[in-house]
Amino acid sequence: MSTRPGGGDLRGGSDRVGLSRSLNAAGIRCVVVAPSKLQRPVGDRVKTDAKDAVHLARLLRLDEITAVTVPTVEQKAARDLVRAREDARGDLMRARHRLSKLARVTVKAHHNGALNPKAQYGGSRTLEEVLADVMISAPLTRMMCSPIGDGAAALVLASDRRARSLGANAPVRIRTSVLESGFSPDSRVPAAMRSARLAYEEAGIGPGELDVVELHDAAASSELMRYESLTLCRPGEGAGIRTGATALGGTIPVNPGGGLLARGHPIGATGCAQLVELCDQLRGRAGRRQVAGVRVGLGMR
Repeated sequence: MSTRPGGGDLRGGSDRVGLSRSLNAAGIRCVVVAPSKLQRPVGDRVKTDAKDAVHLARLLRLDEITAVTVPTVEQKAARDLVRAREDARGDLMRARHRLSKLARVTVKAHHNGALNPKAQYGGSRTLEEVLADVMISAPLTRMMCSPIGDGAAALVLASDRRARSLGANAPVRIRTSVLESGFSPDSRVPAAMRSARLAYEEAGIGPGELDVVELHDAAASSELMRYESLTLCRPGEGAGIRTGATALGGTIPVNPGGGLLARGHPIGATGCAQLVELCDQLRGRAGRRQVAGVRVGLGMR
């Protein structure tokens, strides 16, 4: 049997006549062949087979679904172009968001460096200035990379008894010192994260109890990575760099002396310089960059 009720094409039995008429009445052109398939030409977006065909027709008659036609080739191309532009715009916005995080680290570092008389650089910088600086290694611009310089730093380590005999009035006590490298044979957790976990465990504190942090920001990206290593934030959050959480006056000030980005990076002296900054902070002698109420500090090299 073969017929064309309402413009549809039907083969295979009288029960398909009603189905074809219902579909065509709803504005869906269709071809029904054999008992098992409902073929859909261009103009139909309804996806179904013979099992659902009768139910589909019933829903159409009850106006419970709306027939939607497939766009023409030209319309589809235009739609795909719009989507591509939207995707590209989204990618660009995400890239700008990531770059703005790097730039904010640098802006913070130069602000703090201006408060440190021993810093190589410091001052008021804008995000635009940082992003527009000379590109060193994409996406890092020159101001996002620490300057190499000459410098020296010294530490005196002693037992409590010896410190008292030397007349130390405000000794800074070291709770723990941890060194890790490479990967553990049974874990892919990076050494920086493993060392932080061990340090917290041995010191008997958590990241929420830190008052100030000095970390190795050879590049702005390094600071963001170390935020995660120290579990100051969840992966990808950037430790609230947008909200000022790591700035002076924030909930967890990081590199109040300007860090390597502004204080400078004299290679061998850098690690000790970080600890000197922490000691100054803990003793309350950091001047204009002093963090209020400091009791616990952490240094990460």
